[in-house]
Amino acid sequence: MTWTYAKLFAAVMLLVNVTAAQTASTVKPVFVQHLVEGQTIVYVSAAPESTVKLYLLSQDSPGSVPSTCDTTKGSLFQLKGTTPTIAASANKDTGVAEMDLSSPLVGNTFVCASAEAKDSSGSAASDVQQVETTLDWGRVRAYFAGGVLIASGQNSFSSSSATEFVSFNIEKTWLLPGCSLLQPGQNGHAKCQSGSKAGTPGVSTYFETRLTAIPVSTTKSTSDTGTASTFQTSQKTARLGVGVYFPWVLTHWYFQQAPNALFIAPLAKVGFDTLTGPTSQAIPTSTSNLVFDRFYNHYGYGMRIGHYGLTSSPSQAPELISYLDVTLGHYSNLQSFVCEPASTVLQPFTPADSQCGAYFPPSQPFTDSRVTLNRLDLEGILKIPKTVAFVGFNANVKASARRHLDLGLQPSDDLRFLFGVKLDIASVMQKLGVSGK
Repeated sequence: MTWTYAKLFAAVMLLVNVTAAQTASTVKPVFVQHLVEGQTIVYVSAAPESTVKLYLLSQDSPGSVPSTCDTTKGSLFQLKGTTPTIAASANKDTGVAEMDLSSPLVGNTFVCASAEAKDSSGSAASDVQQVETTLDWGRVRAYFAGGVLIASGQNSFSSSSATEFVSFNIEKTWLLPGCSLLQPGQNGHAKCQSGSKAGTPGVSTYFETRLTAIPVSTTKSTSDTGTASTFQTSQKTARLGVGVYFPWVLTHWYFQQAPNALFIAPLAKVGFDTLTGPTSQAIPTSTSNLVFDRFYNHYGYGMRIGHYGLTSSPSQAPELISYLDVTLGHYSNLQSFVCEPASTVLQPFTPADSQCGAYFPPSQPFTDSRVTLNRLDLEGILKIPKTVAFVGFNANVKASARRHLDLGLQPSDDLRFLFGVKLDIASVMQKLGVSGK
């Protein structure tokens, strides 16, 4: 239902509710329309010129329904305006108070209104109403992100290194972490709901696909001299990745009536990349070609630090707003070289940039063997407040030290920046009018 239809519906309901309220000569407020997630304007019918306030109610336990509008267990909604306000006055002719909220309603929360007559002759609370979610996927969240990825090329960042970035991520919360269900308190403070004990980890898994670009190192040998040179380029790939993490809530708070949490989580992930371009590519200023593998893989383990947007329902997953992943793992697209003594099995091979000669006497033939060593990977996404835009980065750096490591042929450290937009798919479908009911 669009806001235009909502206002038309509100006008019809206004005549019914105002008449009933005035006929009964009561100050008991009544919501003119059903409350919906994302709504920022609420209409309340009350006695003309009475003072109306909205409260976000707390639940005694996860999944419980507040039976009464106990304002001592709730927190007040702030209204928009040049100066902070927590109350609105019902129109003297229609008896309707228009509540323009400073933050949108959160799905599955419980809201009530209270009103006090102009002459303070009495006050009463409305029936408690739960904020509806028009599209509820339970403990599943799906995200779409798109933007521009900029890599460092020729020791600098430039538009020539920019490439498109598109991702789809679907996340399943199998077990909510402790204290992921909050109870609003006085002055905006929050505490854990009963039954949502702090200190217990949750379990979440994710599946992700990306169109992205990754650094790939390879060598090009020269058949007549037996030498080789190394090259590191940025290649466009289609990525498939899965992961599991165990979030542990560190701290929590309410911001503009919405519950939030900071968490830390052990993390493990694995991914697979396939090149979207040709596997044989020309070398600049040369007639030779670089040859790449079609398929690459990576895996790692480490920690995730993230920011959750919490819900008030134990049947809904929290929203992952921002995160930083720090992992240690293997990346087959960035293989290292280790100096080995040559033998009948390992034939002598002398890359042009090799430094293996420092490890062996002049009479000892040597060769380079390609191996996959541990590398440190940092990936972060930071959402810009009150927008769908985000900034991100990825840094992949050398982390392994090994005897006889050929320092002249090691893949370089890689740094990339990402600028784009990230959308919760359920929220987008809801705004487009798609209903899950």
